[in-house]
Amino acid sequence: MTRFVRAGVAMGFVLALLVAAVVRASDAPTGAPSFDAKSNRFTLAVIPDTQYLFDNEAGDSEPVTDALKWMVDNRADQNIAFAAGLGDVTQDGLENEVARADDAFKILDRGKLPYSVLAGNHDIPGSNDNRPATPYSKYFGPARYANDPTFVGAYGTNGYDTAHKFTAAGREWLVLSMDWVSSDQGIAWAQSILDANKKVPTILTTHDLLGGANASGVSSLSGNGNNLWTKLVKKNDQIILGIGGHNWPVGRTTMTNDFGHTVYLNLADYQDMYYGGAGIIRTYAFDIDRNTIDVSTFSPWIQNQPESDRNAYEREMLEKTGPESRFNLSVDFKALAQRLDPKPAPTEVATDALKVPGTVALWRPSGTGNVTKLDDLSGNGNDLTPATLNGSTGEQTQVSLQDDHGDTQPSAKSLKFTSNKSQHRGTYLRTADNAPLNANQFKSGYTIEAYIKVPAGCCSGHDWMGILGQQGTGADIGRTQSDPGEGTIELALSGGPELQWAVWPTNRGDITTAWGHSMATNRWTHIAVTNDGRYTDLYIDGALMGRNPMVPAIGLGNSGKYWMLGAIDYANVVEQTFDGLIGDVRIVDHALPASQFMNAARAPKPAATPTRVDLVNKTVEVAVDGTATSARAEVIEGHTGERYKLGSVAVSSGKATFALSDVQYAGVGDGARVEITLDNGPLTTLHLRAGDKQFQPTLQTPADANTGGTVPAVLSLTLGNAASFGAFIPGVAKEYSATTVANVVSTAADAALTVADPSTDHTGYLVNGTFALASPIQGLGTIKSYSGPVSNDAVPVTFKQAVGANEALRTGAYSKTLTFTLSTTNP
Repeated sequence: MTRFVRAGVAMGFVLALLVAAVVRASDAPTGAPSFDAKSNRFTLAVIPDTQYLFDNEAGDSEPVTDALKWMVDNRADQNIAFAAGLGDVTQDGLENEVARADDAFKILDRGKLPYSVLAGNHDIPGSNDNRPATPYSKYFGPARYANDPTFVGAYGTNGYDTAHKFTAAGREWLVLSMDWVSSDQGIAWAQSILDANKKVPTILTTHDLLGGANASGVSSLSGNGNNLWTKLVKKNDQIILGIGGHNWPVGRTTMTNDFGHTVYLNLADYQDMYYGGAGIIRTYAFDIDRNTIDVSTFSPWIQNQPESDRNAYEREMLEKTGPESRFNLSVDFKALAQRLDPKPAPTEVATDALKVPGTVALWRPSGTGNVTKLDDLSGNGNDLTPATLNGSTGEQTQVSLQDDHGDTQPSAKSLKFTSNKSQHRGTYLRTADNAPLNANQFKSGYTIEAYIKVPAGCCSGHDWMGILGQQGTGADIGRTQSDPGEGTIELALSGGPELQWAVWPTNRGDITTAWGHSMATNRWTHIAVTNDGRYTDLYIDGALMGRNPMVPAIGLGNSGKYWMLGAIDYANVVEQTFDGLIGDVRIVDHALPASQFMNAARAPKPAATPTRVDLVNKTVEVAVDGTATSARAEVIEGHTGERYKLGSVAVSSGKATFALSDVQYAGVGDGARVEITLDNGPLTTLHLRAGDKQFQPTLQTPADANTGGTVPAVLSLTLGNAASFGAFIPGVAKEYSATTVANVVSTAADAALTVADPSTDHTGYLVNGTFALASPIQGLGTIKSYSGPVSNDAVPVTFKQAVGANEALRTGAYSKTLTFTLSTTNP
């Protein structure tokens, strides 16, 4: 928020500190932090051995309760789907030990975070999962999960083996939580669970899976682990990960199941270290899009302590960053889903669905053998025929049809090009000399799309191989700047291989270039370049690239010569052809939004699409095609990257109008990017049409011809996330900390950032109804002073709250509304 100020005028910001105080297990709030079951990123939290912290009269449960509270408090932020214990919850399995552990794990019950607990050798007597009832089974038996919707079932009356199924990343996941010694009957039960859930990826947790690691950090199967591997894990392709405790040093290994697929086996047990492991937990962060599970190991208990209070051991145990404790696991989740639940290949997209209004050319691979002619399915007569470079032999003399194709590609075929750059050999496809496409200058804009796949090892021997181009050079169309020998139109790959779009616009004497990133090899990629009649944008797999030219580039200067698929030229000479596969290719006579690219052809069509953005007086007007009720927009100033959030407005009569503040108006200009979301549809990026208005600061020219820049008076204060102390623990003397960040922008000669409690009820104290804490909140007053202007100063603001061991706490939230003020006496 920005205000123009006069001397003595200040802005007030209100921050509510909502602090949950857990008094008794039965009295705590029952609301569950949000979890997004559809997000492609989610976390499995793992609780290694805690036995030394529940050791009869000895031990300290605070590290464990802090760890479990961290899971609940951070469930939304980390998107924690499930928590899994690894056994040895207690030292001797005594009633009083298990009861204390039960009290701690009720934190997860109250937080409605689903979890599993399993028995280790210290929790129960010897023998296997057929043993009779124990204090452990009394507190952690099947009855504990009666109200847990993720609970699938348990083996036997006492339930030492359990199964749990949760939904994350839009699909089901299974956790098999097995006793430290599994009987054949228990394993048979587990097999029945897997048989009933054959399509569900599975994580196995058990107490004793791997022995302690060797000097290289590699672990081997323990005796109990080998029993599970031989009789269960390797026979079931759906088990992708196994995690155990019991032994140390920590380590991991990788094994191959009967289906030839990788199974990751990990050991996590830190109880031999300081403070019985200091409540260390491990998180497995699944990222479906990146095909990765990122693993981290840390102690929330130590994190909660002020840094100045940590001893040497605590500083060392804050987080474990060795390769056995911080690592990532590579999983092809798409291939995993396909092998567990095979789906038929999608049908080809109908040609009519690809012929959007304004389609100029549409080339789709089909059939078998070698291409003799590739029809232009737009109906505009831009058919392609082969052209072979002199001296070519074998595959270099042909463009062949292949079954290989991209997952999102409309067609199920591709074109194979074979090239030899050093010998100038290969075959490409070209339009006829009189094809309509040849003379089209696309002055109103264009969209050019193609699917490509380059082989592994590409492209140092094929640098600057062409995907699409037009015969002719800058010199042919009268250009003398840049390198006139460059082709008129070039979509090509460098030796990097980086994607490049280089053209000679009709309004410029030089070449205009847009760059992508280094392309992945041996993988299908969709590429698109758009131009709205002024500005050019390059996309890879629907993602907008960052090296697009911020200069108006109108149309395509061309020689009227033929277009080439699979080649470009230099000085009118084709030196090589493409080397790899090309799929569907489409050219449209205007800029399409990414939601209408070919890689979105099978996706549901949005109900509305923003088509144009104009600066009208001091407003941004978005033209909307289709039906939408609301629009959100942000403007990104292209030179500084400053982002202006314009908020949400109603869509009326096919238009959404956003008002600009003076500062926002000063900061935007022609070509600025505008990100628009209609209702809950996809994000669309368009360029602002602002005529001659350029990016500010604007030069003002008085009559005497002097020039200078103007800076408006600005005080801007933005607050980060609300500061939270977490949960107060009754009966424990502790000082709690809470932090937020205040972002300060000021053009004044002086300024002061202060925070105060404006209330008259227990001023300076957190309150809960009629109750107040005994000690005042620390951190009020002047936070920072400035003796000159400042821009985007991120000021950490820390509050502290002491709670005494004998202080009575009331159930509920202790809070106080504080006022942050940024003021000046000399604006």
